[in-house]
Amino acid sequence: MRIRVSFVVKGMNGWNGRVIARFAWADGRPLAGVTDRHRDSNGDLVAWEQFQPQGEEAPFEASLFLPYAEMTLVAGHNELIYWVEVFESTVAGWLLLAQSPRSAFSLEVKAL
Repeated sequence: MRIRVSFVVKGMNGWNGRVIARFAWADGRPLAGVTDRHRDSNGDLVAWEQFQPQGEEAPFEASLFLPYAEMTLVAGHNELIYWVEVFESTVAGWLLLAQSPRSAFSLEVKAL
């Protein structure tokens, strides 16, 4: 699964940033990640990319990839949501700068 994101950051020249896609069941319960590469510190499923703006106003286009095998789904019909967050690294930790609305999608998983 690939999610493409376009955004502009201002005032982050030289600071590290992250763009993160988060995934959940349609009722809001987070999906669990399978491997460390696609889990946050709570074990929730994510796809992410780091960026570092050069200039006071910097446009970015990210392509976040998540292999379907990383999703902990059930056999049959799965109703899911995702959303994207943009963070800035600060001395106090990661600061949330922006968050997209939730987008619904569904996946069919064949029983083994």
